[in-house]
Amino acid sequence: GKISTRVNYKDGKRNGEFKSFFQEGPLIERGQFKNGKKDGSWQEYYQNGQTRTKSTYKNGEKNGLFETYEFGFLAVKENYKEGKKEGLEERYHRPGKIISRINFKNGKRDGKYKSFFKEGSLAEKGQYKNGEKDGSWQKYYQNEQTKTKSTYKNGKKEGVWEMFYPEGPLAEKGQYKNGEKEGVWESFYQEGQLKLKQNFENGHLEGCGE
Repeated sequence: GKISTRVNYKDGKRNGEFKSFFQEGPLIERGQFKNGKKDGSWQEYYQNGQTRTKSTYKNGEKNGLFETYEFGFLAVKENYKEGKKEGLEERYHRPGKIISRINFKNGKRDGKYKSFFKEGSLAEKGQYKNGEKDGSWQKYYQNEQTKTKSTYKNGKKEGVWEMFYPEGPLAEKGQYKNGEKEGVWESFYQEGQLKLKQNFENGHLEGCGE
């Protein structure tokens, strides 16, 4: 539908209060301009009138808390500094129920990461460094048993990788080097007996599995 706007100008630049509307009349967006750039508090709205986003701008760039809403509840809460993500980002799948938590530094993921199943138990945890996965990572089943254990270096899997059955026993084990499978890989039956043994070099299978 058609959108109309209402804004003031000063010396040819947008200045002061800004509003835009849907054709039917409801408000889409409101905020402030200063010397032609967004400045201060801004809000966007859905056509039904519910809040879509709340944000703060400084000199035309996002600066401070930025909130996104879906179906009337807070879905994403993030922070910005001079237009780049900085600090904690939290995502929710329903009111008060968090789905992921991650820290940002200078626009890149940096620090601890956690994600959660809908019922609230931990699904995955690990670390980021300069936007890449780095260090120890673990995934979990919904029964809270460990699913996989791995280590990353500069965004690539490095070192021992293990996968477990939902009941706890080891299902598969091997090594990664620079993101590729390397050396002996073994998989096991749930009772513990060896199921398959293979050897990899630079991610390629050497010979036949036993």
